[in-house]
Amino acid sequence: MEFEVDGVVFSNEMPPGVKKFPHIDGYAQFLVNYQKIKDRVWYIIVERKYDGTNIRLVKWGDKIYVLTRKQAAENRFMNILCEAFKNNPHLITHVKQFRRHWGDGSYLVGELVSGKIKAPYTSQFQASNLILFEYWDNSMGHFAPWRITSYYDPAVPEFRLCFMPDEISKDLMRQLAETAWLRDYEGFVVKAIDEYNHIILRGKVKPIHFNYPTHEGQLYAKSKKKASKKKKGNVASEEEVLEAIHKVKLRLSPEEFINPKVAMPAIAAEVKEEYGKDLPRTAYRLYLSVVEAGL
Repeated sequence: MEFEVDGVVFSNEMPPGVKKFPHIDGYAQFLVNYQKIKDRVWYIIVERKYDGTNIRLVKWGDKIYVLTRKQAAENRFMNILCEAFKNNPHLITHVKQFRRHWGDGSYLVGELVSGKIKAPYTSQFQASNLILFEYWDNSMGHFAPWRITSYYDPAVPEFRLCFMPDEISKDLMRQLAETAWLRDYEGFVVKAIDEYNHIILRGKVKPIHFNYPTHEGQLYAKSKKKASKKKKGNVASEEEVLEAIHKVKLRLSPEEFINPKVAMPAIAAEVKEEYGKDLPRTAYRLYLSVVEAGL
């Protein structure tokens, strides 16, 4: 099934020459699989839940393909999506223009969400009005472990922005919010950053956080939960962990290194032997950044 809105063609067939797409159940495995197809994919638009199934819209050639996990979406979802786009024509603009680049290779990725998301302080919104953004930090070589969440109301145009988690510096937040992406869209400029790390933009703007974590964010939550069960001990610094990761990378084969079940125990053993310390909860994120940089 196909439908067209404002010159954009959506299809629930599989793209030519593609039997299946990887789903993001395992972040590291997704990175490995994605490298095989990234040269042919222009961009991935959405990866979210629909009736308990991940829905992904992938721009491939001159069409946008609607997929559920490793197969094409059902016609009933295509009808829902078609109606959502025709009732909210501003979303097509985001599909066309949602990705902005900077000179250093960093970029911002926008996502259209289908269905409903329950947001704190605001009850429920139809998620067809939600545009989510994620930032690729080219200097780090991986997706930054935070996201900007924006709620756009077509009746009263406004953006509500928030960053998560709070590990990002205010200087970096200000730098991102003042980029050409925001200026080009509505002419917004940063007015202030409050004590909760919310960015206040000039105009009708209220910061809001939708509490819908990225897959990397879920990994953070899991590692934090495990760490909370242990007593606080002597934890290695990020520099020490990175040094251990590179030593393990030289020792293991490429296939072994991209397998976290093999690499992470080896990294933990290296840190313990070299420094007599335990891994910090950021170790897995550091490992993923090295894996991504090497692919």
